[in-house]
Amino acid sequence: FIDPDGQEWYYYRGGREKKARWHFIKNTASVSPFIGTTGLPVSLPQITVKGKVEALSFDGNMLSWHRKEGDTKEWRAVSGRLDETGKTQPQLQWKKDEGPIPESRYLVNPREIQNWADLSLLQKGAAYLRAIGIKAGPWPGGPPAWGEHRVPLYPSKVGNRSNFFIHGGSFPGSSGCIDLTNMANDFFQHLGNQ
Repeated sequence: FIDPDGQEWYYYRGGREKKARWHFIKNTASVSPFIGTTGLPVSLPQITVKGKVEALSFDGNMLSWHRKEGDTKEWRAVSGRLDETGKTQPQLQWKKDEGPIPESRYLVNPREIQNWADLSLLQKGAAYLRAIGIKAGPWPGGPPAWGEHRVPLYPSKVGNRSNFFIHGGSFPGSSGCIDLTNMANDFFQHLGNQ
């Protein structure tokens, strides 16, 4: 495709679609990296993020930044809830709140990094209601669940799954996001410089 005005086509399965198809996204000049599938079987969800010059990929174990200089920066990452052996279960990628992030293509905008420090005291207080079983506020569970920073992935809904982020946290595993645990601060320092 020719793209003279910053509008681009992306191939992914979005929303309630049964098959992947091309989607037209307007004004992607303000959207930096792009995440897409690597062509591996659906049972092995892998995600790739491509910017204009650099790429970010996730293979279920590592989040890798492929830089224009030719080198790669890597961070250990997981997605989905861990089983008794400490591994995620790719076959459950369509199971809400348990499986890893579904294989698809996503957009990431570095300008949409969210920071715990930017929340009001009321929002921070609501986050900790999760400790007594109430999922409230924009950051439910606070930094132990999300880390100090997170960034949303778009589309926010793929099939029957929704609300995907790249984030950190105190314990490995997530409800379908890409979880960097204690490596998140280093990743977000890199992403914030884009």
